[in-house]
Amino acid sequence: RATSVFGSDGSLIATLSGHTGWVRAVTFYEHHLFTVGCQFVKVWRRTHQKWIFLGDLKVHGDILAICAVGSMLFAAGVTAQLHRWQLPPVDGLR
Repeated sequence: RATSVFGSDGSLIATLSGHTGWVRAVTFYEHHLFTVGCQFVKVWRRTHQKWIFLGDLKVHGDILAICAVGSMLFAAGVTAQLHRWQLPPVDGLR
């Protein structure tokens, strides 16, 4: 129900809560973290040493996997649908 972010030395940096079920997958894009749980992709942004929740991307069906490739974000799940979002330029994700 939460995502823990650890540093390269294994120290806990942050615990990001807000999912209603298990967090099944995560992916990074620049200074952003996308976490997947149930029917939502949660979008987080890192500013200095703090993670800020930006909002949810709603999908139909449980999502099991997510990845960012180039400027695209893809999510796939139990419904066999592939969800796709165009990511804005790095300066545009706020």
